[in-house]
Amino acid sequence: MKAVILAAGRGTRMMPLTTTRPKMMIPVINRPILEHIVVGLRDAGVREFLFVTGHLGEQIAGHFGDGSNLGVNIDYRPQDTEATAKYGTAIAAGLARDFVGDEPFLLTFGDIMTPPENYAALMAAYEATPGSAFLCVNRVDDVSSGGAVFVEEGRVVDMIEKPPAGTVTTQFINSGIFILRPEVFPAIDDLTPSARGEYELTTALVRTIREGIPTHAHELQGYWSNVGDPDEVMWLTRLLLQRLAATRSKLERRLHRDDRFGGPVFVGRNVDIHPDAQITGPVVIGDNCQIGNAHVGFYTTLGERCRVADGARVVSSAVLPGTTIGENSHVGHALLGSGVRVRRNARLLGTCDQTTVVGDNGVIAAAS
Repeated sequence: MKAVILAAGRGTRMMPLTTTRPKMMIPVINRPILEHIVVGLRDAGVREFLFVTGHLGEQIAGHFGDGSNLGVNIDYRPQDTEATAKYGTAIAAGLARDFVGDEPFLLTFGDIMTPPENYAALMAAYEATPGSAFLCVNRVDDVSSGGAVFVEEGRVVDMIEKPPAGTVTTQFINSGIFILRPEVFPAIDDLTPSARGEYELTTALVRTIREGIPTHAHELQGYWSNVGDPDEVMWLTRLLLQRLAATRSKLERRLHRDDRFGGPVFVGRNVDIHPDAQITGPVVIGDNCQIGNAHVGFYTTLGERCRVADGARVVSSAVLPGTTIGENSHVGHALLGSGVRVRRNARLLGTCDQTTVVGDNGVIAAAS
């Protein structure tokens, strides 16, 4: 089965990080969101991918290329971003028509994070009922912030986008992962703009359901996130570090063994760590990092080419490539872009509930 990934959105709630990169390229434990999706689908048996790109899409193509480094084949379709162009998830999905031909295909939004085993479970469900469509759902307390999905005897019978709170009884929302039949394309052709002025994929799916296309609800297990804001990035970082620590027996090659370190510490290639540094895992350290006589605390990820100077302290933070944490500075609960410079003696402290964010190439100086 072929997979189509919609990766054209701007990710405005992720600014300033998305000023300089697509939202889907924000790393979670040093791997872009989009790469988590591709690897999960690849391991579930998918080999042919189409990326529908938009905002800074050339970065996506530059990172993934033809997909051969990941053992897959990737093609690209740019979405028209002109102000006069039709806009919406249905328009993006429609660009896959020639790619998928007359066969069912998997479609996912490019900012969805969920355990990779969910992809294998979805493929198994499809193989048990070939030819059907599938809509992945997850159960929530309040469906008003998403697409409410109505299910009867395992089948999707209707969907409503962001209904007012308390007006519907279903607990299922659209998770943004589908297996669709090619009949969706004529339904897309006949769409008119929604109240938001967009061409909605869910409206096309409702039409195919009413025309008799059997569409099964497939409930995802474990975590699910559309990585809406920096706090979600940090929540996922902590969660995936916990999962990585739990499966560390499978990652012995990367597990750094040192009696001075507490908890699992995963280290890339060519990393220089001072003999007196304190590392408290779970921590992931990318390739070519330099860590002085400093403290790197739990739930921290350092991208490649990061430098943590003597006396610095970094805790519960995600640090993107090429960033420097200066001498005696303190960074906590922060999401730092690429090439950031935290000057000597600076303090950059967020909280568990409010992540501090610095865009690419930002400079943080000590308070005067």
